[in-house]
Amino acid sequence: VQAPQKQSGAFPLTLAMVHAGFRVACDVAPADVKEAALTLPAMPSVEELLKTRNVLTVDKDGNTAYKTIQAALDKVQAGEVILVKKGKQPYREMPRGDLPANVALISLDGARIEVDNYTTPDKEAKWYWGATLVNKGGFRMSGLTWEAFSPMPKDATGLVLVNLSGGDDVVVEKCSFEGPLTGWSIGLCLNSDTGTSTKYLKYLVQDNHFACRISIRQEHGETIIQRNWIHHTGPRSEVNMGQTGTLAFRHNVVQCDEGLVFFFKPQDKATSQPGVDLRVHNNVFAATFGPVGFWSNSPDDLLPRSVTIANNVMRSRNGSGVLLYPETMKKVKDSWRVGPNAYSATPKDGPFWQAGFIGLAWPKGETDLVTKKHFLSVDPHDANYLRIAAEGPLPKDG
Repeated sequence: VQAPQKQSGAFPLTLAMVHAGFRVACDVAPADVKEAALTLPAMPSVEELLKTRNVLTVDKDGNTAYKTIQAALDKVQAGEVILVKKGKQPYREMPRGDLPANVALISLDGARIEVDNYTTPDKEAKWYWGATLVNKGGFRMSGLTWEAFSPMPKDATGLVLVNLSGGDDVVVEKCSFEGPLTGWSIGLCLNSDTGTSTKYLKYLVQDNHFACRISIRQEHGETIIQRNWIHHTGPRSEVNMGQTGTLAFRHNVVQCDEGLVFFFKPQDKATSQPGVDLRVHNNVFAATFGPVGFWSNSPDDLLPRSVTIANNVMRSRNGSGVLLYPETMKKVKDSWRVGPNAYSATPKDGPFWQAGFIGLAWPKGETDLVTKKHFLSVDPHDANYLRIAAEGPLPKDG
């Protein structure tokens, strides 16, 4: 649906909509597919934060105490807000630090941060990090544009533009993550304290623009990834769920070479772990290889406790759909719910990624739709790009 100038009905303008030129949501929703019963992180909205919290204002062109984001990060106290104002020129720096509890880093006018330096905590793996923030008590990031300004080091395996780690709730919303990021590089890496934290966390990633790979890693908790526009070349984006919780991936537009992959970690058999529930629904996937892939790092082939993949538009140049290892398919073919979905061709077996393992495609079901044309145009230069109607509201019945 074409993006409105300010607001259209119940759909306020978001940064993802500004970049995409259309409302980033997919509303083909039969009544029998229910939204996952998740609770959002208990964190105040941006509006409430600005009214009720002490605000540290960063304005490189104005009369404020803080001219750089790093200067504000060095002084911020628990419960405070850092408000970054858009300057005449971008902020060119590499923000980093351990955050006190319940801190927010926000911009209301789309302040741009050009990350101009990278460090490597692992010289052998040769992964480099840009902005690095450690969340120790709840963190909200909203309205910022991040760009990889400096070229990636020549010896780098990959680059992480923004790395958010720690053991508490996180909200990332209305942000943009941009390149140039090549190969395995990641725009946003959001991870819990892998292997050390048992706290039940809540992640909310919504209304963002990702011109790059994303990597979301959660051990125990609830993760909602919704209304994002994810588009990039090269390797797949990934969501790595741990051992307990619920993941909802919904109302996103994903356009990339290798689609989206879900990982699930081995269980610690010494502790009680009820497993992970996965809900992937109302998304648009446009990929070369399998739009959605599953596999496990466990010898025991650990899989989610329950899976629903429904009401998605899946466009694959290779004609793939939902891909699984052959042994995995045998285990879940009677318990997972896959469909109804709309495909551009009858799903067929194929590689998870270029020159990768061959996966079995989930077979077309009776309620699935196969049609070559889902949109008025798939040319990004066309005014009707990814639109299903020339003008006016969507029909109420689907």
